[in-house]
Amino acid sequence: MMATIRYWLAWKFSITNAGFPCYARGQRIKLFMKRPRKFLLAALGLVIVGWIYMTFQEAPRAQRYQHKPRRASFAAAGSGMKDIDPAQVATFGLKTISFVHFNDFHAHYHPRNYDGRRLSPLSLIRGYRDQVKAENPNTLFCSAGDEMEKGSLAELLSHGAATIEIYKELGLDLRAVGNHDFAYGLETLKRFVTEPGGVVLCANHAVATNFHQVEVDGVRIGVFSMVGRPWDERDEQYDGPFFKGVDCRYDFVTVAREIIQKHRHQVDLLFLLSHLGLDTDQEVAAAAPGLDVMVNRTSRKMAGYHYTITAVEPRNMTPNLKLEEKIREICGRYDAKPEVPIATLSRALSKTEVAKLAGEAAMAVLKTDAAVIDVDTVWGTLAAGPATRQDLLDCFRVEIQPAGTHGFNSIMTANVLARDWQAMKGKDKGRFIFVGEPRARRQETLRVALQRRTAMGIRSLFPQAAAPGSLQFEMEMWELLAKHLASQKTPGLGAR
Repeated sequence: MMATIRYWLAWKFSITNAGFPCYARGQRIKLFMKRPRKFLLAALGLVIVGWIYMTFQEAPRAQRYQHKPRRASFAAAGSGMKDIDPAQVATFGLKTISFVHFNDFHAHYHPRNYDGRRLSPLSLIRGYRDQVKAENPNTLFCSAGDEMEKGSLAELLSHGAATIEIYKELGLDLRAVGNHDFAYGLETLKRFVTEPGGVVLCANHAVATNFHQVEVDGVRIGVFSMVGRPWDERDEQYDGPFFKGVDCRYDFVTVAREIIQKHRHQVDLLFLLSHLGLDTDQEVAAAAPGLDVMVNRTSRKMAGYHYTITAVEPRNMTPNLKLEEKIREICGRYDAKPEVPIATLSRALSKTEVAKLAGEAAMAVLKTDAAVIDVDTVWGTLAAGPATRQDLLDCFRVEIQPAGTHGFNSIMTANVLARDWQAMKGKDKGRFIFVGEPRARRQETLRVALQRRTAMGIRSLFPQAAAPGSLQFEMEMWELLAKHLASQKTPGLGAR
């Protein structure tokens, strides 16, 4: 992982044998994680390429590779796992199948600055896939889900339509449904699943195909996917469907066992393109034997594997310029002036200062007596100089929870007793920014701006406070900041 790559992270390469955790020199390598706030704020860009070696009677194709990455693991007959240079694969008469994989992209396809060159990360990923496929035609292009939410402004303004159009052009072979792909409602998800753009899989929700078989140069490959439980406005997981009336199952091991029992005999390779998270992936793999990483076509046992993780940067991959042009055209239809600044900041703002600015914006735009902002919901800082609406979205990314509602960090207004406001403020340990100094009596009511997660979980966050009254959704946080900065001269910020 490279801390210099910003905005998003590709996780979960779940071609699974013992959960893909894969093994290299006896060490377990963890390639996928779940909740971004628990390890990194989606701040990196990675693509994973896996090489799968299988015995085959025809002339092998592995010699076409010119990569010089880390060494592969290979299971020689009767000798267990050992290291082998990828260039030597041909000497063992093996066939190579490549998987170019990414996931949790979250619609970060808008062009960004790479040392003076503006490119979409998605055109770079597609360009990398083109490169690998040119070297090895036996290549599958996969994503393990979460294509929607949190990323480009065009995606939010179009309620997912821009993402659907762009993914039709991307050229994926296999896609999994992620929990954030439910964000804009069932009808949008149905369109995303049924439009051209690769086979979409989900075995534990009745929203997509539960199993798919594809043949690559004589090798029969089976794939299925599962997605975890939904998240609510408190940012907590719960049991139940994403949408009422849509069948769902969370007995992941049982689902995997049923698919293995039904399809294992039909394929040479069976894998789980998972959107469950590392811990659950490991549990499923351990309790549902029959998933593979590599398969020897004769013995149907693991033969070997190799993988690399590649940062999404122009120095590592050549962009697909046709896709780049299409992304710009689609984004432009939904967000006509994405690079036009709405304010100029005279100095950089830290996350705490961004939270304070949000509180001030809430009071100014919504005319409230006070505001409280959760610093934990601030994804990024603001640099000195021009600030665009996309910059504001990068600070307050939208996670619509539950699906089809509003972002859990959106801004709301509510009636709060003055005594409860003072009690909340007095108990805070630095996580929350309180803006405003209302001089009301204890029994008087204040109109307060607060975020949705704070409002819905106020009794757990501040046990001494009563539930707020007359709660009303106002807008997403980035919209609030945009309105404030565009309409007011903010002291010390140089907003225009």
